[in-house]
Amino acid sequence: MMSSSLPHILVIRSGGLGDFVLTLPVLSAVKERWPKASLHVLGHTEIAETARLAGVVDQIRSIDSFDLSPLFSGLPGGGNRRERAESYLRGFDIVISFLRDTEDHFSANLRRLGVQEYLVPPARSEALHATQQFFRSLSGLGLKPEFEYPRLSPPASACEEVRQMLAVAAVQNHTTLVAIHPGSGSKTKNWPLEHYFEVIQWVAEQPGLYPILLTGEADGEIHERMEVDPRIVNCPHFPSPALPVLVALLQRCGVFLGNDSGVGHLAAASGIPVISLFGATSPQVWKPLGQKVRVINFSEASVDRVCRELAQILGRGEG
Repeated sequence: MMSSSLPHILVIRSGGLGDFVLTLPVLSAVKERWPKASLHVLGHTEIAETARLAGVVDQIRSIDSFDLSPLFSGLPGGGNRRERAESYLRGFDIVISFLRDTEDHFSANLRRLGVQEYLVPPARSEALHATQQFFRSLSGLGLKPEFEYPRLSPPASACEEVRQMLAVAAVQNHTTLVAIHPGSGSKTKNWPLEHYFEVIQWVAEQPGLYPILLTGEADGEIHERMEVDPRIVNCPHFPSPALPVLVALLQRCGVFLGNDSGVGHLAAASGIPVISLFGATSPQVWKPLGQKVRVINFSEASVDRVCRELAQILGRGEG
């Protein structure tokens, strides 16, 4: 175990938004252990921006700007890009990687470069929540899997942009927004779109409530339906906002409804109540982290049930 009180620490984290949000407690625990340390993240920069919003990172670098693949091979080669990656990695005392290194070539290369501590998560378990599994990688640092829920703070510029967006959409300040995100990274994780539209219609009929629709680049079917379905043609739609703006928008909402998706994890980390609908994935492993998260499995997620849950969260009795 290294003795420096001011180590240079690197966390390598690729993957999607949900995976990254569930990793935030790891970054927070490391930062709490060494508050004056230099903590860097190597990942997809737009997604890794959540670490900056959580206040737990000093620098973010794009994983796409470094060719790490030669370092996962026992073979020589890689040229200038490998040399550049090695020069970057050589500057860290601790590396926590969430990349697969089945043959330990990467760990051997890091030791060769002088990295004093290299940690990776153990094999995935279906009995533990993903964040608890991620924490198991920190056992070598003496950190226990006890963590607080992540909380994101968007910059003032993002909050102002949201104010302008809602003004353009003619959303009244006194209304309670209900954020609805019908998509995800996989169709097997999506509650039927027709059900979402029925919920949107119900929300629109409730005095003082205002549904807003969130979509991503993969939600082509939703975009097509929006243009013709009378239940949602007037529903304000916010497609793929920048991540800080999305966090600020979510924090303006009274509740979030969606599938097991990265946006759902972001909503929970934004601190608002979340209803997360689970189908193909396990909530025991992938439930969003937050004190106000409710999970409903597809088998129990009728439109009436979801509307009742929304009504209860929003203080409207049984709806």
